[in-house]
Parts: sequence; C-alpha cells; structure tokens
Amino acid sequence: MFRLVDSTDINSWSNRRDAQERLPQLLRRLIHATVNSPKRISFPAGESVQIGGWDGILEVSEGNAFVPTGISVWELGTNRDVKAKANSDYEKRTNDSLGIDKKVATFVFVTSRRWSGKDEWMREKQEEKIWADVRAYDADDIEQWLEIAPAVNVWLGHLIGKRPEYSQDLESFWDEWKNATNPPFASEFLLIGRTSAIEKLKEWIVNPPTGLAVKADSSEEALAFFASYLYTLPEEKRTEIFSKCVVAYDLNVFRTLVANNDQLILIPMFSDAPSVGIAIQKGHHVYVPLGRDTSTTSTSLILPPFNRKTLEQALVQTGFSEAESRVLAMKSKGSISVLRRLLSVVPELNTPLWARPGEARALIPFLLGGAWNNSNMEDRKIIAHLARRPYDEVMESFIRWANEPDAPVKKIGEICQLTSREDSWKLLSKYIESDDIIRLREVVLEVLGEVDPSYDLEKEERFMASIYNKVLPHSSYLRKGLSETLALLASSGIEASFGERVRGIAWELFRKANDWKFWASVSDVLPILAEADPEAFLHCLEESINSDTFNMHEIFRQETTWGGCTQSGLLWALETCAWNPVYLGKVSLLLAKLDTIDPGGTYSNRPFRSLKEIFLCWHPSTTASLSKRFEVIDALLRYEPDTAWKLLCNLLPSIHEIAWGTRRPEWKEWANGFEYKVTKGECQECTYKICEKLITHVDYRTSRWVDIIENIDSLPEEFCNQVIVKLSQLDPTELDSNLQKQIWDAIREKVARHREFSDAKWALAPEITNKLYNLYLKFEPADDVSKYGWLFSWHPNHPDCVNKDWEMEQEAIKEIQLKAIHDILERNDVYFIIKLSEYVERPSLLGFIAGKNVIVQTEVLSLLNSLLGSEQKHKSELASGLVWALFQEQGWTWVENVLINTADVWNDLQKAEFLRYLPFTKRTWDLVENSGLSIKGEYWLKLPTTMRANESEFEIAVNQFLQYGRPCAAFFVISMLDLKDPSVNLSADIINKILEEILTQEPNSQDWLMIKNSFDYHLAELLNYLTALHTDEDIISKFEWLYLPFLTHSNRQPRSLHKKLSKDPAFFAEVIEAIYKPEGDTTQEEELPPDEFITIRAKLAYDLIKSWKQVPGLGDDNSIDYDFLCQWVKEARERCTQLGRRKYADSAIGRILAYAPIDKDGIWPHQAVRELIEQMQNSDIERSIEIGIYNKRGVFTKSIGEGGLQERELASKYYDYAHTLESKWIRTASILRRVAEKYEAEARSEDIRAELEYE
Repeated sequence: MFRLVDSTDINSWSNRRDAQERLPQLLRRLIHATVNSPKRISFPAGESVQIGGWDGILEVSEGNAFVPTGISVWELGTNRDVKAKANSDYEKRTNDSLGIDKKVATFVFVTSRRWSGKDEWMREKQEEKIWADVRAYDADDIEQWLEIAPAVNVWLGHLIGKRPEYSQDLESFWDEWKNATNPPFASEFLLIGRTSAIEKLKEWIVNPPTGLAVKADSSEEALAFFASYLYTLPEEKRTEIFSKCVVAYDLNVFRTLVANNDQLILIPMFSDAPSVGIAIQKGHHVYVPLGRDTSTTSTSLILPPFNRKTLEQALVQTGFSEAESRVLAMKSKGSISVLRRLLSVVPELNTPLWARPGEARALIPFLLGGAWNNSNMEDRKIIAHLARRPYDEVMESFIRWANEPDAPVKKIGEICQLTSREDSWKLLSKYIESDDIIRLREVVLEVLGEVDPSYDLEKEERFMASIYNKVLPHSSYLRKGLSETLALLASSGIEASFGERVRGIAWELFRKANDWKFWASVSDVLPILAEADPEAFLHCLEESINSDTFNMHEIFRQETTWGGCTQSGLLWALETCAWNPVYLGKVSLLLAKLDTIDPGGTYSNRPFRSLKEIFLCWHPSTTASLSKRFEVIDALLRYEPDTAWKLLCNLLPSIHEIAWGTRRPEWKEWANGFEYKVTKGECQECTYKICEKLITHVDYRTSRWVDIIENIDSLPEEFCNQVIVKLSQLDPTELDSNLQKQIWDAIREKVARHREFSDAKWALAPEITNKLYNLYLKFEPADDVSKYGWLFSWHPNHPDCVNKDWEMEQEAIKEIQLKAIHDILERNDVYFIIKLSEYVERPSLLGFIAGKNVIVQTEVLSLLNSLLGSEQKHKSELASGLVWALFQEQGWTWVENVLINTADVWNDLQKAEFLRYLPFTKRTWDLVENSGLSIKGEYWLKLPTTMRANESEFEIAVNQFLQYGRPCAAFFVISMLDLKDPSVNLSADIINKILEEILTQEPNSQDWLMIKNSFDYHLAELLNYLTALHTDEDIISKFEWLYLPFLTHSNRQPRSLHKKLSKDPAFFAEVIEAIYKPEGDTTQEEELPPDEFITIRAKLAYDLIKSWKQVPGLGDDNSIDYDFLCQWVKEARERCTQLGRRKYADSAIGRILAYAPIDKDGIWPHQAVRELIEQMQNSDIERSIEIGIYNKRGVFTKSIGEGGLQERELASKYYDYAHTLESKWIRTASILRRVAEKYEAEARSEDIRAELEYE
C-alpha cells in the first residue's frame, strides 16, 4: 500500500477554505483511479459547487469497495456538524431526488472529517429502504481509498502541503514546469509540429499495458510533452488519466508503486534501470522520459526537435507577438531548455552544470569559435589554436558536452556549434581571459582577412570555383561564428575588461581592404562585423568608396546568370548601422555615393532601395526621430543632390506601396522594442516636409519639373496648387524644346489619367485637373512633330477623350488623329508625313489614317514611290498603312489601276512590296503569279512568316512557301488551321513535306525564330492529327525521332517510338548503339573529326531512352506477359552484346523495369519482373533498377524544416515490400532493401540539412 496522506491530514484540510471546492475533485479523481470507464460521472468542483443539484452523480458497470455498482448519487460536506449536514442532505434528496429512481440508486454521503457515528447513521437510513442502498464515508474511509490510488494520494499531498518524498503526481509536475517561466508555457506549446509523436502516444495510452520510452532534449521536456498532450483531452478523460499517473524519482518508490493492484501509469525519473517488465506484468503502463544523454532503441519515441522557424511559429501560435517570437527563437535556436532559461522567473536557479566554474573554461574555445565544420582541416586548426590543445582532445570535450542534457553544444552532421549563442555567452563570457582575446585576434585576421580566390576567375566561371579549388579555406560556419564573437564582445560589458584590444580587432581587419574584392569577400559576415565596430566599418568603407584604386563600382558588376549578389552583405551592413541615429548620416551619404556608381542589375538589392526603406514615412527603418531624419536629408541635398532629389520623389505616399524592411541588428540593442507604429499625424507631417523640400529644390534644376508633375497626384492639395502656381510662372519659350515637350507630355498623361478615373478615391480634384489642363495648353509645343507625333502610338491618352464608352473614346481619338493630319498638311507638303513617321510609335497607323481620309490618289502614288523599296522600317510600315487604307476604301479596282499606272515607274522590288501589303488571299496570289518570276520571288521570299490563310486557300500558300524554301512559314499557315473542323482538308503528304524540310532550316533563320516558341505545341497537334488520319506508324515514329527534343516539352509523348522500343528489341539495340561507343573503345574524342550528325543522333537517342516508361509485354490492364518480357530482354541483350554495348543495354533494361506496375497482390514490382530478376541474377541490371526507382521519384517539394519525413515514408514502404518478398523472391527483396536503406540515409541527410538551414 502507498501511504502519504492520512485521515488526520484530511480532517485538518476540512478547515481550509478550498476544501469545499476541492472535495468533489478529489472524489472524481478517486473514482477515475479505481474504476474503469464510468458510464456517467458528474462531480462539479470549484465555483460550480454553488450551483444547485446533486454534488455527484455516478453510473458504473462494476464498482468496488468504495464505488457502488450501478447508479449512485452523492452529497459531500466539510461541515463541523457532520450528522446535521448528512441528515439535511438525506432528507432534502429523499423528498426531491431530482428525477433519480431511489429504488435503484445508492445514496452516498461523504465528509472530509472524522465521523464516529457514520455506521449507526448508515444502518438507520438503510432500514428505511427508501434507497436501494445508503453509504457514508469519512476521512478514515478516504484514507483507505487513497491507499489504492497512489496518483491521487500524491496529488492530494501536494494540494494540502504534505509533499511526498521522491514522488509527484503528473499534474503537479506540469504546474511547476510551466509556471517556472514568465509567461507560463501554454499547454499546447510542446505539441506543435509533433503530430506523428502524438499519434504514437495516443496508441500507447489505449493499447494494453507496455512501456514507452520518449526522448527529448531533457527528460523534463519529454515528461512535459506527455502532460501537455493530456490537456488536449476532454476534461473527464484528462482527469481519468491524470488520476493514474505517478512520477517516481527513486527506485524504491517505483517498486512500491509497482506493487499496487490497480492499473497505473508509472513514470520513472531516475537513472537506475526501473523494473519495467514487472510493472507491465502487474498491468501498469510505464512512460519513460529520456534526455539527450540516454541511448535509445528502435522502439523509442524520439520527439522531433524544434528549429528556429518551427519554434517561432509555435511561440506565435501560443500568444507571443511575432517580434517576440522571432527574437526568442533566434536566441534559443530551438532548444526548449534554453528557451525556458530565457523566460525563467528566476534565471539564477537554472544555471546548468556546464556553466559552473569547474567546467566553464573547457567550453571557451567553442564560445569564441561559435561553429565550425569538423570535416574542414583548416577549421580544425583554428579551434585547436583557440583551445591551446590538440584537436582530438578538443573533440573529446565537445562530444561529452554535446551528449549531456541541456547541452551547450551540438553536432549536426559534421557541423559543430553552440546550442544557443546568446545563452552560452550570458553564462560563459565571464570566464574569458586576456590570452583568449589575443588568440581570437590572430584567428579573426587569418580567417576573415582572406580574399576569396574565386574573384580571380571570370565571373561566369565562379560557379565552378570549387572545381578549380578557388574557394576560401575556412567554412562559412567558422567565419560567421568568429564574427558573432566580435559582435558579442562589442555588445556586452566584457569589452570594458580588455579595452582597446577588443575594439582594435575590427579596425585591423577592415584596414586590410585594398580593393573591392575584400568587401566582396567579407560580404557573408559584413552585417555582423558592422555591429562589432560600426565606426571602423563606416570609416574604412568611406575610404574605399572615395579611392579611385579600389574600383568599388565593380562590386555591383559581379551578377551572373548563375546568381551572385556580392553587394547584398555590404548593403545589409549599412542598413543595420542606420538603425542607430548616431550613424544615420554617414550611412545615408555612403548609400547615396554607392547609388551614383551602381550601374543597376537584376537583383533588387540596390543602394537606393536601402536608402528609401530607411526613410519611408510610414515604415522607417531607423530609430532616428523625424527631425533627425530630415537633418540627414538636408545633408544629402547638399552633398549628393541628385540621389537626394530621387529619394524625396520616392518617399511620397503611394497607394500600392510595399515596405520590405531592412536588416535589424542582431547583437546591438539599437532596435530593441522598436515597432512600426507611425501615427497618421506623424506620417502626414513627414509627407508635408518632403513636399516642402521638393517645391524648394525644384527651382535648382528645371529638369526636375518632370519629376514633380509625375508625382503631383501624391502631393496634398495645397502643395498641388503651389506646384501649379510655380509652373504657371515658367515661360515655355525660354525652356529647351526637349524639356518643354517632356513637361507637356507629363502634364498631358497626368490630366488624361485623372479625367479617365475621376471617380476613383485617389483621383485629383477636378479643379486641380482643370488647372493642369490649362498648363497643358500653355506648354503645347510649336513644332508639328512634337505636337502630333504622340497621337500615333499604341495607347494615346488624350485629355479630351476620356470618361467615354471605349468605342466612343476610340472614335474621338480617330477624329483628333484625322484633324492632326489635316493641320499638318495645311502647313506642310505631303512628304512631311514621311518625316513624321520617323518619330511616331506606329507609322502604319499614321499611314492608315492619312490614306483613308486625307491624301488624294496622285499624292498616294507619289508617296508610295518614295516609300516602297526602302530599307528603313518606318517607311515600310507607313507604306503598308497607306496601301491597306486605300485598298479598304477603293478595293481591287484601285489595286489594278495602281499596277497599270506604275508599270513603267516602279521596279520589281517596289511592285512586290506593294503586293505584300494586300490581303493574303488567292486574288493577290493571282496578281503575283501574273507579274513575272522576279516579282513572284520577291513576294514569297519576303512575306512575314506569320501569315494566316483562308481555310479554303491555305494549300496554295503552303505550296508556294515550300517552293521558295520557307517551310517554317508553311508550318505557321497550317498551324493556324482548326484541325478539328471536318471541312479542313489537310493531307498527310503536306505535313510530311513541311516537317521534313524544316529540318533543313538554319537554327538562326528569321523564319524559324518566328515559330520557335510555339513549335512544340503545334508539332504535337500535327502528330496527333497524323495519328487520327491512321498514318503509317513508321512515318509517325520517324518524326517523333527527328523532333524528339520538342516533344519532351509538349503534351505529347513519343508514343510510337515508345511502342516500337517495347516491341522491337532490334530497335532498342539501334538506339543504344546511337548513344554509346562500344565498350573498351579507347579512341579519344579529339582524335576524331567532329561529326555533328552523330552527336545530334546520340542526343536524340538518349532523350528517347530517358522518356521511355513502357515495360515490354505490358498490357492495357497493367498485366505483363512474362514470356514476351523474357524473350525481349534476351534478344535485346544478345544484339547489344554483338554491338559491344551489353553493359549499356543492361543499364537501360534495369531502368525500364523500374517502371513496372504494382502487382495485383499490392506489392511492387509486378510478379513477372520479380521472376525475371530471380532468373537472370544480373547485378548490373539490379543496380540499374535501384537507380531507376530512385530517379522516377521526380520533382518533389518540402515544407519548412520538414527534414527527412518523406524519405522515411519511402524507406518504410520499400522495407515493407522487401519483408513480404524476402522468402520467395530473394534478389528482388535485396534490391528493395537497398533502395530503402538509401532513402533512410537520405532521410538522415535531409534532417541535418533542415536543422542547419532552419536552426
């Protein structure tokens, strides 16, 4: 028996105020602990005891000495006058049983006090025979009941202040564990991201008694995981399980609990091996919490650790703000032990063993190095130097501490690192000595002072730097670790102990800079180094920018198609320093200087973007006040006026603006507690200041007026009016004509836009728009080209043609275009149209408008005479517009008259060009046919590739294009046909001829380039069309073979070729021969003359084999003809052996067998393939099957921090297959087992990658 709380304790507890509220809870726990699955149980506790009704209602199938079988109703009391309370409750409930049938129910009265008269009272009530039975329990009975419910006994002991020695109930453990932090841990926190572990825990609870070992970073975390899961259960279920859980901190206590006859959940929390087997035999579940220092078995449940990302998400989900969660996750690096220390109510009580004086010094080398790659010999030398002892001894110490609970260090793959930088620094930095700083200086200058040798290569070759052995000797982990150490030294009080020695390390490092390559080499750690010593960083960077020999502009020119943004670290470092108002001015000037030398590039990390993000009115990335920010802007206007002006324009508010933010300091406290909470008033004040600066400084350079106008809709109304007043004071005639036009264009675009969307919230007020319209009239250019040229563009926005129906708007624009041409011709001769066409966006539109409405017949011929035959594009386009307009107006009669009137005037080139501008129809082609061979040739040879023919005439065009060697143009014609239309009569012969002749085209020919982008789609459609025509399979196979590279990117697989491969082993051998040279052929490639045909053929053959997934003998129902498969494999191998390529054949055969379907027994591979594998006993084929299985997985995605979950599932699947087949198909099972092992190894690798990426 387990004795802790006795009747005297219970009797005394009755005098406490909480006894009345807690007594129902005690009874409920006792019932759950000693009765299996009550049908109904209700014992309201706490404040609910004030609610009327029975104190308890219970129904059980099988009771015990304390719990009646069937229905029982309970009344509870803590009153001093026990008998009076019992009589009162009995009389009240006998008179009104609240719907309970007294003949079948037992009345139970319970008091927490001793009651000597209970037996007599009970007999009296039983003799009345009103209730089925009457019982009464006092403190002595509760004591006896507690003896068979150890978990409840322990719980009550904690409750009344009689804490048991070496034992604890699980609920009390959880209360202490969660409340040791501020704020307390949420019950669901430890469950986030651990779904699989929760499912296994659920199964263990409901299954027959057994042991479950659960491993976490510490045994306390493993136990807290169990408790936190129970809090997700419904209240009664939770109470039932808690009532059976006892934590034992001593072996003797554990043995005493094992002897209990009722089923318990025992939790041993001591190092001696508990008697788990005996406990299970006695009917107990045993939950064994394990820490990092304990080994596990294959049946152990290992809780997946948090990484930085998952911990941040968990903190947010449990009530922390995003900013708090980010900081806590970063500082703790996913360690719950570290997180609890960071949040501890009394941190001093949680000092770990490794931070005590006798142990701490051994960890200082790890503290200074931060992290390193154990497989990097140069890293090893650095760590050994910091430790002043051989590396093997260093690692002995590291391994020891990495396997302790609450470990200060950890090893992920080959990466050795601190568990938490901040936590370790807080606890260990006080043990750093002067000699440690001397050694730190030496290694920092060695490791971080190295210029990256990859910059000796051409930038397009740097992705191969590792091949050329042009890489930094030390790992990125060590570089970052040492940089963080400098930042921590500079950010903590320890710096004062060593004075200038610490502060001088960064100066010494930055002084090593002698050109842009140094800054590019430290880009990965520069933001951290900037925090270590911002003064040194900014001073030395300024010197580099101002030096002509450093060529700092080169740092922006290193971008390549392979990636590489060398300026990012430099910009992030400057952004980091900008958070401190002290450095804002220097940072801003340096960013402005960098902006002037930045040539731009594909990456968004640019100096100007950083500058803008820092000063955004509504989202500033600095703690500087508004007044301080504008003092800096004033300095920029003095020293870097162009960048400052651009900055002011970009700081104006925008409707769809997005703030990307800048890098925040990680080690300095410059931005601690800063939140982006800019009030509307502050934002407005900032905007007003910007507007004042813009209006003041626009006069310094008249070209700035265009910027002001383009941004006028971002200005408050009062500033719009000021801009308009100032613009009104400008005299357009005194401006440069180009500037006048730019201002006019800007005003016109702005007025048109705001009139078009006048109902939008962002639109300028009508009175402002009208004032701008007056300025538009004022600044109108005098010359006709500037005044009218813009009208003939793709989207001419005219202020007088808005807010109308789209068709009406287009008609209005046409009227204005027409009027413009009239005005031009009133002041100029007809040839001015040619001059104007040189400056417009759409010369063809100019020609069309002019030809359709203005120019007379004689002038047209004169114009065409000047335009046709020209090699200038604007003239050709103007001519096409003129011809098309006049054809629409006057038709074929006009065409015939032109040809007659110009028969002796135009040369053949002009006549052919004229004909090309006519409709692409048979009527035109007849004219071409009758014009002579020279004109005919010019016509068909120079027609655009993308001509669409009528469905009843397309064949003529196709034949002509083919006749003149333009199969690509012919291809385009047929690709535009609706092949599903039964009226389309496209013959297989035409398709064959076109596809054959396209192969003769040059890859850079204009025709091919015009159809290239959509060729794969249309090719697939044509091959499908040929298939529908029941074209011979050999013809389709031929084109699939020749055009295989295009089919790989289309929605059509080379089905005919695949069928041929699966049916014809001779063809398979031919394909293998095309790809590979014979085995043993030692002829060097350079000794042979290049044969482009052989190379192309090999590439096609390789693509075909790679896309082939149809196993020989495979039927439509996924059955496999075993005899056919065996014969095919036999013949294919024989043929390839004769060709000297058996090894390659075996590889391809193994690969295709990997695509076999699952057998009807639900196991992969199909039985026919299993039999073939067992019969052949060919290791090469088996190896290739393994590779094929692995490769056919294809592209897959992973969630953040997922690790090797998918790979473990695949490993499990193939292990299951292997286990099922191992008795009958031994070699097949071996293949499957090796695949499973490979996935298992990859799962471990993915776990390491995830932990490193997201720690």
